[in-house]
Amino acid sequence: MYEKIRILIFAKQKTDRDKIQSTLSKQDNFDILGMEKDDFGTILRSELLKPDVLIIDIQFTMAEAPNLARMIRGRSPSTKIIFLSSFCEVELVGFSFKAGVSAFLLKENDFDKLVLIVNLVSMSGCYISESINMKLINRVLLINQFPVQLTEIKHELYTPAERCVVTAMASGYSDDDISDSLHLSPGTVKNCLTSVRKKIKLKSRIEIVIFSLVCGLIRLENPDFWKGKIEAIIQENIGERQD
Repeated sequence: MYEKIRILIFAKQKTDRDKIQSTLSKQDNFDILGMEKDDFGTILRSELLKPDVLIIDIQFTMAEAPNLARMIRGRSPSTKIIFLSSFCEVELVGFSFKAGVSAFLLKENDFDKLVLIVNLVSMSGCYISESINMKLINRVLLINQFPVQLTEIKHELYTPAERCVVTAMASGYSDDDISDSLHLSPGTVKNCLTSVRKKIKLKSRIEIVIFSLVCGLIRLENPDFWKGKIEAIIQENIGERQD
């Protein structure tokens, strides 16, 4: 007699919960422990039941979803977590896997693979949607075109002041806005940007921002400002340099 895979489902929308349950309940080797509609209940049930697999239909900000995964893994380390998402943000995927997520699926492209992925992660496998893999590949291609080699890039590449200035610039602030918001003199802002340009061998503001975001040297509190823009610029850069 084989052991069934014990599964807990978390989705805020009833239609999503029902769809996931309908797909999984047809499998003889799956045991659906329950369905949750809020994160607090999911944390408690995960700690109590210790499911083998937790499926989370994420409708969170970039910070909230990985934090939820981190809290659940802290209380139930053996539970494998699968994220189902309607959107494909590379940063979110990176933060999710750092938080201990085992698989990241896109509903539109990967839902028909859910049964296979549940079986995979229950055996300690991992999965990233092919669509996200393509985005990751494109980012690697772009990084390889930067004047500074990836092996030279360290989190400490920027000083704290430089990191604050570049982060503010990535948030759409002008030099005067940066000076006012960070309480720095215009001369200090200018010196920080000059130093950054020398370090990474890039001149334009847009190149500095893309380099800093893609290489993880800065992190935005409001990533929606750049939602979709990074990928468009990456595609444009790769296309130009491959012609």
